[in-house]
Amino acid sequence: MGTLSDAKDLSKETKSPWGFHDTPDPLIRYLRDRRLEIGVERIERMTKTTISSWKKILVVCGGVGGEGTYLRKKGCTRVLISDKSLDLARIVQQRDRALRAVVMDAENLGFTDQSFDFVVVQDGIHHLKNPVLGLVEMLRVARKAVLLIEPHQGWVAKCFGTKIEKDVKTGDLNFVFRWNPAFFRQVASSYLVGTPFLVEGIRLWDHNFLMGKIFRKIPGPAQLKVKLAQTIYGLLQGLLRPFGNMFIGIVIKRS
Repeated sequence: MGTLSDAKDLSKETKSPWGFHDTPDPLIRYLRDRRLEIGVERIERMTKTTISSWKKILVVCGGVGGEGTYLRKKGCTRVLISDKSLDLARIVQQRDRALRAVVMDAENLGFTDQSFDFVVVQDGIHHLKNPVLGLVEMLRVARKAVLLIEPHQGWVAKCFGTKIEKDVKTGDLNFVFRWNPAFFRQVASSYLVGTPFLVEGIRLWDHNFLMGKIFRKIPGPAQLKVKLAQTIYGLLQGLLRPFGNMFIGIVIKRS
């Protein structure tokens, strides 16, 4: 979902505070969608299908619907955005009329079991009082797959990561809950005991705020900046993957 400060910084070239979700700028698009792209492509390889063929998709803690817009552009036609904020739900409908939005508590999703083919969250579940319950709810309402993209728990995060976030608009505080592959697998295994499933955890580097700030100051065409950003991330993944700051968790339910 991204924080409000991230949105303001990434959208200086756009017309609205949330314009970085919709801008055609290749660099911002790459930085904004990179983690989702990695997760979705991995799910498609694991399931040997394309998510555009899945009928119903739910984005949890979906904010103003950036992830939903990404999925819509991938060919998904029935994407629902859920968030506990009515104001954000209204923004979803204003900025992307192809999406639907609903006000709902992520710790108590008002849907029956297996209501959606695919359930995804990005940078949102750590805002919950009980992030583990949020993941369990995602597993409950998903029929085929769950994708979680959140901060990774490790010594880098312990030394340098933000522990408490403050919402710049409301002043609300939340603890930044972090994940790792072993813990993610335990939560999934506990809820899905007796159900066949595949689980995968991917650790990676991601600093879209910092990268966007740096590359906007470099002269040259946007496509060249994208290539440079891809090269830097490729080096980080190749040399420093075990110290990455982000976690991608995937669960595939097997029928």
